[in-house]
Amino acid sequence: MSVTPPTVRLLRKGDVAWIAVSGRATLLHSPAVRAFARYWLRDRGGTLLLDLSQCRHMDSTFIGTLLCLQRQISGLGRGRLRVINPSEDSRRLLREMGVADLFELAEGESPPEGDWTPMDPETGGSSQVRACALEAHHTLAGLAGNVFARIAECLPPLSPEGGEEPSQSNKPVQEG
Repeated sequence: MSVTPPTVRLLRKGDVAWIAVSGRATLLHSPAVRAFARYWLRDRGGTLLLDLSQCRHMDSTFIGTLLCLQRQISGLGRGRLRVINPSEDSRRLLREMGVADLFELAEGESPPEGDWTPMDPETGGSSQVRACALEAHHTLAGLAGNVFARIAECLPPLSPEGGEEPSQSNKPVQEG
């Protein structure tokens, strides 16, 4: 059986941006989606349409990232995030996590023709992935229960500079 690799693509038309997810949306896709969406929603005040028609799975970090963006819009009072054409798998995941009602879901909108830009996933355990996972799971914990807070607690903390804090075994030994 052949498995198609997941893809996340972006298309901008006027004050509307489309992000189309195919396959599995995971924590590796979350930093790129979060960075672009924050710019688009906060700085441009535009509309972001997230097309989940071909999405077969979203992990908790990806869903938590979408919740963070939704909260950002509410706090700013500008911008708009709409989840369009969610596949049955996506719709089921949002319902099971108890967050489907927090999103504006719409059917029947077709992405326009144009030059789509791939949004490359993060690789190599970057601090952006950890920061995104921490934020996403803390947001989920506030809405859907403590299991997500426990997940966030398992992730290495970030230093004030945004890098990973050294673990106990990796800290330099002080002589003295």
